[in-house]
Amino acid sequence: MFRFRHFHFSITDLIPAGEIKTLSLIHQLTKEKEIYPPGDREIFKFKWLDNKIAYVALNSFEDPKIDSLFVDKLPELHTASGLIIDVRKNGGGSSNYGAAIAQYVSPDSVIYASKVTVRTNNALYRARGSNYTMKDTVNNAWAAKAYLCYHNKLMEYLATDTRSNDIALKDRIIIPTVVLMGHETCSAAEEFLLFLDKSKQIIRIGQNSNGSNGQPYFINLPGGGGMRIMTQHCTYPDGRKYNGCGVKPDIEVKETVEDFINNRDAGMLEAVKYLNSEMTK
Repeated sequence: MFRFRHFHFSITDLIPAGEIKTLSLIHQLTKEKEIYPPGDREIFKFKWLDNKIAYVALNSFEDPKIDSLFVDKLPELHTASGLIIDVRKNGGGSSNYGAAIAQYVSPDSVIYASKVTVRTNNALYRARGSNYTMKDTVNNAWAAKAYLCYHNKLMEYLATDTRSNDIALKDRIIIPTVVLMGHETCSAAEEFLLFLDKSKQIIRIGQNSNGSNGQPYFINLPGGGGMRIMTQHCTYPDGRKYNGCGVKPDIEVKETVEDFINNRDAGMLEAVKYLNSEMTK
């Protein structure tokens, strides 16, 4: 995260005309209020689309009221024929809030999120591990741990996030559903994707998620800067990787320059197209 104020720097860029251009920039707060395309700062958004398709945007899991905002719309959602849940702008927060919503759209009695492991550092293992080779680890569990610790690869399994779904079936919204996702879908929002991974009536459309989920450790830097380091390694419950590469969509839709310029939401259009097809089956 770049938080420095009044920081002067220069950049050199090759522009489309083939010329090299140098710019002197100052990093500081802008006085402009306009954003293009227009930004969406509301944590929750609901609207109706054609053919009784309900659209719900969950833009953050930072605020606990996101759950109650969703629950308040349940009477309307029960009349929908199709559902779009948009987490493309959701940078995370608490996986508890995402799980509370996921239970209402999952048909499963148990929902799962990440399998969590952490790197373990043991001073004795590290010291002894410097004396071992890979051959020494054969049939020797102690040597294997020491060897892995010395090479920063000793991992400890902590838990797999498992939740019982106690929502009565009659209260759930089990209809054709699209989850819109993208590169800004991060952390607890990626847990939300995993909670719904086994739900057969739900499909993911968009681009890979951020691939950054692992309880960040925040560090303040001199001059107002900051950084964060992930402290745990998260995978699917079955061990499939998504840290560093992101959760993959079932249908990939990439935003083009033309889409951006014309404010055309290609992901939304694909979601509506898919649901209209599913609802006629």
